[in-house]
Amino acid sequence: MLNPLKLPKPQDFGYPGELGIRQTQVQMPKVEDPQYAFPKQEMQVPDIVNVRYGAGDKAIVGSLLKAVKGEESGLTGVSSTYAVRLLQQWGYPTEADAWTADQWKQGLDANAGMSNPMAMLGGY
Repeated sequence: MLNPLKLPKPQDFGYPGELGIRQTQVQMPKVEDPQYAFPKQEMQVPDIVNVRYGAGDKAIVGSLLKAVKGEESGLTGVSSTYAVRLLQQWGYPTEADAWTADQWKQGLDANAGMSNPMAMLGGY
């Protein structure tokens, strides 16, 4: 008796017979955890942002004084007009010879409380 739920199937149905089946090797890419795939990069803040909060930092004030004169200050993106504006805003002269060493020390100490909010993010 023929089962109505079972369909008829010709001989060797679904098989290639005498033909061999080639086996294909697939090389799967190595999957890595993204946090370990790339070297850890520290957050880099542009100099123009860092100098804004450097009123009490001797190195930044010195670099700004160099930028005012047009010398190589090492600050990327900080123009001489911006340097003048920052120094005047903080109460500093725009020439290093305008104050004595004691006056510079007092000025830097007075502005030392200005904290850089980026320092908390970047771990400076």
